[in-house]
Amino acid sequence: MLESGAVKDTRIEQCVYGPNNQVQRTLINDTGAPLPHGFLRKRVAERERADMETYLKQIVALLDKYTLPSAGAVINFLGSAVIPRPGPDGLVQISGGSVVVPGDTLSLWIYAPTSAARKVSIMTTDTDGNQVTATATFNTLANGLNYLRYATIDIPAKNLSIQVHNYDYINQNN
Repeated sequence: MLESGAVKDTRIEQCVYGPNNQVQRTLINDTGAPLPHGFLRKRVAERERADMETYLKQIVALLDKYTLPSAGAVINFLGSAVIPRPGPDGLVQISGGSVVVPGDTLSLWIYAPTSAARKVSIMTTDTDGNQVTATATFNTLANGLNYLRYATIDIPAKNLSIQVHNYDYINQNN
């Protein structure tokens, strides 16, 4: 997590799919900014950190809604979206608005031959009306698994940028 251009938190998790196809996360490293010295300053910093964690959970919950988790949400999005023909690179950009929050936009870039997601862009607002912009790119492994490779979430009003990078996928069955 970047705040005002400075790294404030670095979290590394190992994620694996369990037998029920649910992601199981194991925290490997969570390096936050050091807290200041002094009882009062440290207490204020702890409260600010707790407030930020609560806010980030709200942002994650908001962005999770854009994964279109139900068939009804997908149908609603596709029913109101603009779907052009694939470009020469095989990509189709599907764009729609007011998907989750009135006035928001969601754009998906799909590789037409395989229907694999290649990119997603979300522009929305949080509960305080602050602009939230998220972009993500996807990668496909040799076995066909499509996964989120890199994502950035920017919240200019909070001077906050969150970066997610997934890497080192391995096949546990070998």
